[in-house]
Amino acid sequence: MPQPRARFGIVLIALVLGAVRPASVLGATWDVEATLTDERKNEFTADGSKVTETFEQSYVIGYEWQINPAFGFRLDFTLDVTDELTEGPDPDSDYDRREINPQLEMEFQAVWWNLYTNWETS
Repeated sequence: MPQPRARFGIVLIALVLGAVRPASVLGATWDVEATLTDERKNEFTADGSKVTETFEQSYVIGYEWQINPAFGFRLDFTLDVTDELTEGPDPDSDYDRREINPQLEMEFQAVWWNLYTNWETS
């Protein structure tokens, strides 16, 4: 004679599997975006010219999955990289600077509530 707990566990697993379908069935989507910019600035002074080049790169990867009609999930990862190269008339005024800013956003959406979290650093 089967145990009542075992039957309850099988029914619970069947209900969960029925509610949560594979991502390909419900159309999970991936978003990928890249942006690159380059700016060059020349400043002319009595001592000489100062050249500053700024390279900015931004990469975004997003994943969205509608788990069931009442519950959805979204995850975004953003990476911003800025390189600044400066050359001046005086060798002591030459410097390079790199700034890296990662950011992670996650969101759970339901019919009556929304949970959002965000992490970033530089």
